[in-house]
Amino acid sequence: KNEVIVSVCVEKMFNFIHTHIHLLNLTLQYPNTLNHPNSTDIVSPFQWSDSFTKNVLIEIITALDAVGAVESKSGGQASSRELVTGFELLFNVSLANAYNKRGDVLSRKIKTVNFLKRMMNALVEKSQK
Repeated sequence: KNEVIVSVCVEKMFNFIHTHIHLLNLTLQYPNTLNHPNSTDIVSPFQWSDSFTKNVLIEIITALDAVGAVESKSGGQASSRELVTGFELLFNVSLANAYNKRGDVLSRKIKTVNFLKRMMNALVEKSQK
């Protein structure tokens, strides 16, 4: 009885090793096929709506930065530049002169956070339905 168990175990180990050798050979033969994609190979399925300006997106980024809502992978609050880059990747958009536009958002005297107020009102309205 023990001989049968040992025989089955040896056969299973042999099959296991044979399978791994086969996978290693395939990896060597087709090196790019089994690799994980780089983050630069991944394209977000989202895009920023043409119905809204890029300044609106800068307003959102500025607000997130102001409250410290986003952290970087390395820990601590994400920088404005990291937030801009993240949103550019998320929405497949270029936010040129983001720092200057951020300054414009912060220096507004009238309608300082127009879009954020609009978002808040829409959320309140939706929650009351």
